[in-house]
Amino acid sequence: MIGADRSLLEDFQGLYAEADADGIVRVSEHGGPQRHRGLTVVPAGFERDLLCGIGDHAGAVQGLGIINGIDFRRRTVSLFTAVPERFVRVVQTGDMYLARDGFELRHERLGRL
Repeated sequence: MIGADRSLLEDFQGLYAEADADGIVRVSEHGGPQRHRGLTVVPAGFERDLLCGIGDHAGAVQGLGIINGIDFRRRTVSLFTAVPERFVRVVQTGDMYLARDGFELRHERLGRL
């Protein structure tokens, strides 16, 4: 891991944390987004209205969706999409937030989730 102390992942008591080659991303119930030396902290709720790509079990693109929310404790994602649930296996997020009518709300890259 580049530039991050792995104890930041192990000692975390918040909603969710993960490590990748770039460092650690944590989802916190308190405060706003922060970045510091390999650690990115994003606020709970960052995912609402986030545009995502949806893939099937083979990774083939099936369509787009808008994230309603993520339940980190249950490890579930609620989506607004036309893709049938049986085809949803991969959810790839970006940095565009959309209203249900397709109106762009904002661009904001908070984390790597």
